[in-house]
Amino acid sequence: MQKYSPLSLFKRKAKALAKAQNLKLSVALDVLAKQSGFNHWHAAQAVAKVSPSDPRLLKAIFGIQDLSEAVYGSVYSDIDLQLEDQLSGEIAETNASMFMIDELAPHDVNYDYGTGILEVQADVSYAGEQDLDRVHYATAFYFEALIRLYWDGARWVLASDDPIAIENLESDQDRDWREQKEAGLL
Repeated sequence: MQKYSPLSLFKRKAKALAKAQNLKLSVALDVLAKQSGFNHWHAAQAVAKVSPSDPRLLKAIFGIQDLSEAVYGSVYSDIDLQLEDQLSGEIAETNASMFMIDELAPHDVNYDYGTGILEVQADVSYAGEQDLDRVHYATAFYFEALIRLYWDGARWVLASDDPIAIENLESDQDRDWREQKEAGLL
């Protein structure tokens, strides 16, 4: 069994429950299984072997039923700060300030049971407030981001190596020009 598989993490959580409530491990496994919607530990174990991303297991371990939801938890503000840091040069060329994530739409998810790294591919719009005293240049960016997260045992955190990779960056002004050109207006 791999160290970060849902079954391994489920057992680890049951061990912590057993220790915290002074229970036998077998009792803690059954308690956690029942809280997760299984009849008993052996049913949870059988499902974990066949379908490790079963929503009941994910809910028991991570508190979410779909791994794409991981980007919306406590790590969301860290993602926002990381994007601000990575896009600081592009932001400086705009006439806007107070940039933040406007939309974050995950579409592909890959969880590595060996490393515990969750990779979430998402479409992102990152927008700021326009400075009305300056000529309009750009107030938003659109791009695809590969967000790498790690479960620290209590919550998702940004991975220490290459937490966010940005691809296909386009400003709102660039997008408007491209769409006008494609429509034959330029």
